[in-house]
Amino acid sequence: MGTAFAPYCEPLLPIITQHMTYQHSKAIRKAALKTFRHMLVALGESQNISLLQMAFKTYTDQISEALDKMDQKNCKLYVT
Repeated sequence: MGTAFAPYCEPLLPIITQHMTYQHSKAIRKAALKTFRHMLVALGESQNISLLQMAFKTYTDQISEALDKMDQKNCKLYVT
């Protein structure tokens, strides 16, 4: 997916965000995160910052929930 995919990002976004938090399958969550990454690239730098800020809370909530289940206090997050 390149910049030609940009027109499809807006209608696809609600579906991808639902799948990013899908409880029953790690593979679906992983595929949704990969798709989201490519959507950010497709939208370009002018729009991807606002999209990332919107989805970041969902992402950090998922991490916090997983850490609570494992009774972990610290987490390292690497952003590339």
